Amino acid sequence: MVKKIYLTIPKDIVHKPIIYELITKHKVKPNILEAKLDGESVGTILVEIEGNSENIKKSILYIKEQNIKVKES
Repeated sequence: MVKKIYLTIPKDIVHKPIIYELITKHKVKPNILEAKLDGESVGTILVEIEGNSENIKKSILYIKEQNIKVKES
C-alpha cells in the first residue's frame, strides 16, 4: 500500500529526524516528493509512505503526536 501525505512541520521541531524515525520505528518506506525546510520557519514535506496499512496508520498517528499537521491525499 502507498499513501501520499502532506506534512506541515512547526519551526521548533523542523530539525527532528521524523523520516528516519518512520523507517526505524514503523517499518515503512518513505519517498520524499517535495520538501521546503530552511530551519527558520515552518517546513513542508510531500511524502509517499509505502508499507502495510497498519504500519502506515501507526506512522501517521506518530507524526500527528509530534505536533505535525498531516493532510492525507
